[in-house]
Amino acid sequence: MHAYATFELADAVMTTRQILCLGDFALNPLFRREWLSVYEALQDCRPDRDQLMQLYIQQLSQVERERISDRP
Repeated sequence: MHAYATFELADAVMTTRQILCLGDFALNPLFRREWLSVYEALQDCRPDRDQLMQLYIQQLSQVERERISDRP
């Protein structure tokens, strides 16, 4: 059920023209849940930071890795 809320939130994010607060996404007809579900969907889809960084590092070319390691 939470995965559907995340997809609905993604649809609302892509189709909402103007946003003043996160609750505005709940007003989008593509997000068919209560406003509090916006916050719950964001929390549920939060990626694991360490795994995301490992994936990012794997995608870097060797040259980019050397450039990053040379930084002070």
